[in-house]
Formats: sequence, C-alpha cells, structure tokens
Amino acid sequence: MNGSGQNRAGLLIKSICSSEQNYFLVKELFNICHKLAVVHLRNKYQNGYQLIFRFGLTLEDIALDCVAELFRRDDKNNFIEFNNYFNKLRVEEFDDTTGIIYLRRLVCGQVEQRLFRIKREYDPSLGKIIRNIKLTIDNTPLLKIDKYFEQKIITLSDYSLSNDFNPVQSIELLRITLHSISIRNITLRNILNEIGVYLSELEEYKKIIPVVELALIIRTISLSKTFSQTETSLEENITSVDLEQITQQVLEKMKKIIGETYIKKSKLSDDDAAKYLNALNNIICEAYSIYPSQTDHFYEHLTNYFPGLTKEGYMENHRTKFEYLVKIAKQEINAMLKKEYFSL
Repeated sequence: MNGSGQNRAGLLIKSICSSEQNYFLVKELFNICHKLAVVHLRNKYQNGYQLIFRFGLTLEDIALDCVAELFRRDDKNNFIEFNNYFNKLRVEEFDDTTGIIYLRRLVCGQVEQRLFRIKREYDPSLGKIIRNIKLTIDNTPLLKIDKYFEQKIITLSDYSLSNDFNPVQSIELLRITLHSISIRNITLRNILNEIGVYLSELEEYKKIIPVVELALIIRTISLSKTFSQTETSLEENITSVDLEQITQQVLEKMKKIIGETYIKKSKLSDDDAAKYLNALNNIICEAYSIYPSQTDHFYEHLTNYFPGLTKEGYMENHRTKFEYLVKIAKQEINAMLKKEYFSL
C-alpha cells in the first residue's frame, strides 16, 4: 500500500459517502481497495490457505470480485456497503490515518466473507476425483492421507511430518511435477504409484502433496484426454457402494422430513410420498453421476411415477413441495461430501 493512497484515505471516504461523488475520486478509492484486498489475500496465500484459490479463480480475480461487491449502488446511486459501514462512524472527523485503518477493516471483512463462500462452494467433479484418490490410496500401501495445517495431503505411509524440518515445495514447482506425472499415466493407480516413488526420492522438501492440487491437475488433463477404463480412471464415477450409502442416508432423512412436514399434516398421501422418494432417488443418482445432467428436469422425473401428469398439474400440485425436497436433499448430500472431502 503506497503512501499516496493512505494520505488521501480520509478525503476519499468522505467523498464516496457524500451525496455527490466525484468519478475520479471513486476510481482512486476503488484502486486502493483492490490493492488492500490483494495484500490481504496474498498474506493468507503465504500462510497456508492457498487451497481456497484453486477453484478456477486467481488471487486478483477474488480481490476484484470482493471490491466490486463493495461498490454496489442503490437506485439513488448511493454506495450501499460504504454507507452502511461508515454511517455508523463519524466520517467527518476522519483524518487519513484513521480512514485507511477503517477502510482496511472493511475490505478485509469483505474478503473474508467471499473466501467463506468459495470454501463452501461444492464442486461435484472435483469431489469425485478427490474421492477416487482417497479410495485408491486406501489400497496403495506406500501412501496415506494426512493433514498439514488442516489441509489434506498425500504422503508416505511411514513418513512423520513432525520430524521433517525441510520447507514446503512451492506450489508452482509442485504443479509442474504433478502435471508431468499425471499426463504420462492412464490410471489413477499408476499416478499414485509414481507419486510414491517421487516422494520417496524427495530430499530437499517436505514429502507432501496437497490432495486438491493433484485433483485439479487430474481434472484439467481428463478434459482433454481419453483414459482407459480397465482400472480406476482419472475421473471415474462414484463407486456404486459409495453412492448407494450416501443416497440411502439422505433418503432416510427425507422420509422423516416428508412424514413430519406433509403426511402428518395431510398435505401428502403415503402413496404420493413414496413416489416422491423414488423420484428423489433418481435425481440424486443423476446429479452425482460422472456426467450429470446440465439441468434438473424435476417434472420429467415425477411423470415416471405420476402417469398422465401435465405441466399444469405439476405446477399447481407438486412443484412447491417437490422442488423444496430436492433442494433439501441436495443440501444434505453436499454437506456430507464437504465434511469428508473439503474439511479444511
């Protein structure tokens, strides 16, 4: 953060909170906020939080997104977030030092909110790859899944992090290595076997590989390459046992919800409730298969169990209840998957 921005912070805040904003001052404040957001994100990145930047967004993208949200206007052209924040303070008494302190707090708070949403944003295709990495490692004696600062990592089965005082390899160098290993192997098992050899020979860095970094590289490669299906391929479907267990747990919860919310209140018959559960089962299996449907055709799913159901009948008698249940079911599944595969 350079001195010129700090020296004008009070003036810029007073300007944006006034009824008449100066375009050039608003632009200057926008640039200052973006720099503050980038600095805050870079500090988190360097302190081991790099995982949250691996969802297709760069550090600058997230910073820009955060700042853009701060500069939203209402129908009277007022800056909503700035007014909500600074109207509680005595802006007219701000000097530039006080201004930059409060501005930094506002920007950092906005960044944290955005990171919170990104961290919990469920990514189905990445989740499947992470799941398959874990399943394959369970049958790979040389490797294990461990944690390093709450980040899930791949390491050697007999490796002790507490006894290794080497630095962590830079993410840029690691990606080059992982990409090279992944691109020349067809199956996930072969990739992990080669990673085991690589970690065994690694001397100058900690013998760890972030699970999500490997999954992201595998996903990138899998989009442009056809893989053998004779073993666990790079983006294999959820195993039938895994999917069945998850689905059954969620359907049991949905059965209770339907009973309490609809059957007991005579809003749904037992027969219709059973049909809803069958349709929910189909939607879940479709949504979490390797090639999920791009849209949810809830009406089409329900017609399989309500022959002759028209769109008008669906809209009038089923849509509100059924789509609410679909939403709850997906939230339940996503929560289960996040807890196991994205717990950071």
